[in-house]
Amino acid sequence: MTKTRRDLGILGEELAVKKIKRLGYRLITRNYSCPLGEIDIIARDGDCLVFIEIKTRKGRSIGYAKEAVDERKQRQMSKAALAY
Repeated sequence: MTKTRRDLGILGEELAVKKIKRLGYRLITRNYSCPLGEIDIIARDGDCLVFIEIKTRKGRSIGYAKEAVDERKQRQMSKAALAY
């Protein structure tokens, strides 16, 4: 991963953390990792744990970020969330 791409990812995570805090979520951890996978942000919304994948992109022509979280990544996140 290039430094520019890594910096863009860090910026995206910072913006996401600010947004979820404004929405009233309580940040629990960032960049949780285990042998089953990784989760960018884990937060609490009331009594619910929320597992968040961040996809930061330049411009809008690439498509929706949610399209980048395919079924394989969803399964991986689910396994990591259960491990958490």
